[in-house]
Amino acid sequence: MPRLEPATHVRDFLDRVQPALAAHDAEHGLLLGLLERAAEQPGEAPAYLVRLAEGEATIAVAYSAGPNLVLSRGWAPHAALLAADLRAQGLDLPSVVGPEAEVDALLAAAGLRPVVVMPQLVYELRAVVWPVGIPGVMRPMGAADVDLVAGWLVGFHRDALPELPYEPAEAIANAQARPAAGLTYLWEVAGRPVAMAALARPTRRGITVNAVYTPPAHRRHGYASALVAAVSAEGLSRGKAFCTLYTDRANVSTNAMYQRLGYREVGRSKRVRL
Repeated sequence: MPRLEPATHVRDFLDRVQPALAAHDAEHGLLLGLLERAAEQPGEAPAYLVRLAEGEATIAVAYSAGPNLVLSRGWAPHAALLAADLRAQGLDLPSVVGPEAEVDALLAAAGLRPVVVMPQLVYELRAVVWPVGIPGVMRPMGAADVDLVAGWLVGFHRDALPELPYEPAEAIANAQARPAAGLTYLWEVAGRPVAMAALARPTRRGITVNAVYTPPAHRRHGYASALVAAVSAEGLSRGKAFCTLYTDRANVSTNAMYQRLGYREVGRSKRVRL
C-alpha cells in the first residue's frame, strides 16, 4: 500500500527520488531544478518534502520551500493522502503547480477552489532551429545592466504573473545577483539592449530558459525569438541534453514562437493560486 515518507535532508531525498523523476525529467524540470538548488543550500530546511512510496519505489514527490507547492507526476490516484497530510501539517500554501491531473486531483481532494488558474505547457528543446534575418547579438548581462534588468523583471512579472506582488526592491536584489551567476543574457541592437532571457535551475541533464521579456517599445521585431534561440544554444553548450520552458497555454503567439525554434510539448502543467 502506498505510504507517505517525509524528509528534511534534501540531498539524500533527491538522490533517492532522482530515478523516478528522471523518467520524465523534462516535465519535472521545475521540481528537479528546485531540489538541486535546495540541496546546495543545506542550511535552509524545506517547508514540505514528501515522497509517496510503495516498497522501495517512488510513485510521486511534493516539495515546498516557499509559496509554491510543487508536485510531480503520480499524485492523482493518491491525492487524498496528500491532502490529509497537508491538513495535518497545518501548511498554508497559497499556490500549487504541477501536472494538470495532479493539481486538479489535489484541489478536489482538499475541497479547495482556486482564485487564479494558469494552464501551462511544458516544452523541451534538444536542437535549436535558428531564426534568420533578425539583427543584433546576444551578450551576458553585466553589473552596469542592473537597473535596466530590474525594471524589466518588474515588467516580466506584470505580464506573466500579474496576480503575484513583485516590489521594485525585490527586483533590484534579484537583478544584483544575476551578473555573478552568469545566466542572464540581453539581445543588443546597435549597442542598445532590446530583450532579456535567462537560464535557470540546471539539473543533471537539462536546464530551463525563463525570464523571457521584451519591453513593449521593442516588440514585434523578432528579438525575443533570436535571443531565446541563442540562450537555448548556450544551455545545450553547457553539456545539457535539453532545455525546458514553461509557457502560458493561452498565449498563442508566444507558443508558436517557441515551437518554431524547436521546442516540443512534453507535458501540460497548471499553476493555481488558492
